[in-house]
Amino acid sequence: MQNVWVLFIGFSLGLSAQGVAQDLEHRAERYEFKARSGVVVETELGTFVVPENRSRTIPGKSITLKYIRFPATTDSPGPPIVYLAGGPGGAGTDAARGSRFKMFQALRELGDVIAFDQRGTGMSDRLPASEHRWQVPVDQPATREVISQAVEAAIQKSAVDWRDANVDLDAYNTRENAHDLEALRLVLGAEKLRLCGISYGTHLGLAYMRFFPESVHSAVLAGMEGLDQTVKLPADQQKLLEEIDAWVKKDPHANQAFPDFLGSVERVLKRLDSEPHVIKRDDKVSHVITKFDVQRLTAALLRGPQNFRMLPNLFKQMDEGRFSSVVFFVSSLRRGSVGAMSSAMDAASGRTEKRAELIRQQATVTLLGDAINFPYESVRQSLNVPDLGDEFRAPLVSDIPVLAISGTADGRTPVSNANEVLATLSNGSHLTIEGAGHSDPLFLSSPQILQTMLKFYAGEKVGDSRIELDPIKFVLPR
Repeated sequence: MQNVWVLFIGFSLGLSAQGVAQDLEHRAERYEFKARSGVVVETELGTFVVPENRSRTIPGKSITLKYIRFPATTDSPGPPIVYLAGGPGGAGTDAARGSRFKMFQALRELGDVIAFDQRGTGMSDRLPASEHRWQVPVDQPATREVISQAVEAAIQKSAVDWRDANVDLDAYNTRENAHDLEALRLVLGAEKLRLCGISYGTHLGLAYMRFFPESVHSAVLAGMEGLDQTVKLPADQQKLLEEIDAWVKKDPHANQAFPDFLGSVERVLKRLDSEPHVIKRDDKVSHVITKFDVQRLTAALLRGPQNFRMLPNLFKQMDEGRFSSVVFFVSSLRRGSVGAMSSAMDAASGRTEKRAELIRQQATVTLLGDAINFPYESVRQSLNVPDLGDEFRAPLVSDIPVLAISGTADGRTPVSNANEVLATLSNGSHLTIEGAGHSDPLFLSSPQILQTMLKFYAGEKVGDSRIELDPIKFVLPR
């Protein structure tokens, strides 16, 4: 860090729910930003202060937010491009340091690129980590009810600690996050922002477009999570399993090794539903593996091909009565902790009752049930933060230019999510990547993705398009 060159610029802003003006303190300083690759770039570190909870009638404490500004490399920059990390709980500065560093640098030819650390993340004021971990012994059966009880007990203890530490959990929601983003626009002195969001960052981007439509120039939203898509549909997981089965059949080597992938999934889950699988060592029970264990493991691995490429081989082994390969995975899913920011954000975004009922119905007729969402309901009920409501979750109607990016092998934010959101966006385009999973592949799996983003941000019409990646290479038996 070097000398501060812009000191505490004050802004009087009407940002609170009651329209009460809030003062923002802002400073910026030169900052040597070092990527994990070792590359160093001269940037600006910005710091500003916002209310923790704007909905309070009596002003409460303030929190500090930070961002990194990569200055434009063009003489005629357009509106700043603000990166919105996923999670919730991801940090923009972490993404900029890692695998997406080159993407951040490439976007500078259009304008300033801002790596924003949302409230509770990265270099911004962090929330205390939970000291209460939950765990279910691996030598005991782990049903949904058993794990739910363990999770809920840990959350309730953690919530007490967070509130004792003067953390207002009610303030960690996407509405506050969107108002933080508007405060960022103002301290940047920008008329409008160009958004670049991924996963939860798309959820935040859509909320910002809802609350501050005049502040958005355009948006690239990769891995779409609509305003009523926080809780995922079991049918999407079922569809991906069926697509994996089809991809296996198209690969001669995989098809020979796994001629009935979907059938093996059905058989394994049916047997475990009747009786858990017991692994013994020295005549003592070392692991008990239940249907719910395997459902959760499968849902976790469906994130993308980099993970689910091992699924056919794992189910082949389990179908043959060999469970040793899944012991490590199952053990890791039997323990954990709950983050305050991420848990509160998702709980507050909630779901409409219509979507909740659809999830309940689909869970009864799909192989994995609603394992993908576990332990969402336990978290939502235990934290008991205010729900943002159905008005927040209603479809966004807008003519703001939006480029959606989706992967056909994404088990978190499927193509159908973007199709649903784009239905009410009159100026939307859709880039579909055949064979791309969640996260990095949505930005980095093909050079055509960045080329399309650059054209879109420059104001060119890109239309709907597709990119086809190389076929998935499944892990074969040794």
